[in-house]
Amino acid sequence: MPASHSAALQGTSLIPASPDVIVIGGGTAGAAASRLLASWGHLVLVVEREVSRAPLAESLPPSCIPLLEAIGVRAAIDAA
Repeated sequence: MPASHSAALQGTSLIPASPDVIVIGGGTAGAAASRLLASWGHLVLVVEREVSRAPLAESLPPSCIPLLEAIGVRAAIDAA
């Protein structure tokens, strides 16, 4: 993390004081966009609503595979 970005982290909450980008939603698209922006050197803050209950199941449709390959995470997801 660049020094200017680490300096932006405040207290123990680790929420950036002034992110370059705020992404609303950490689903497939939001997570992919966040990872790509971070790989380009941007300080990214992902805002997700509070979960009221645990999900029953989660899945990714096959149409996500090209996106996961493009951002370099498919192998990690397949391994999980």
